Amino acid sequence: MTEVTIENGNVVIRLVGLNKLLALKSSLTIPLDSITSVEYVPELRTSDYLNWFSCKIGTALPGKVAEGTFLTHEGKLFVNMHQGAQGIVLTLENDEYQAVVLEVEDAQNVYQSIRKALYN
Repeated sequence: MTEVTIENGNVVIRLVGLNKLLALKSSLTIPLDSITSVEYVPELRTSDYLNWFSCKIGTALPGKVAEGTFLTHEGKLFVNMHQGAQGIVLTLENDEYQAVVLEVEDAQNVYQSIRKALYN
């Protein structure tokens, strides 16, 4: 599971349980200033974000699960998702990652919370 909160001008992502182990990372902190867009995705598909020949630090099973850091032709991505789950995508600038793709419970509410923090 992934927990997403907004704290002190940052989006804080905490990986919990097996996700932490598979992604080889326990948390990410992203300044709101670095987020150029946020998107709600009702059904995540690994093939939309990853080329399976990309270099990875973490775990990937094509068409099933992707957890960790991936180097793609579009740049460095952090991905934490299972195929078909709902989630969000954060597009970033001036950050270590070009994008963060996350499976989260109640993705629509997380999406709305981030949008509200960004645009209010």
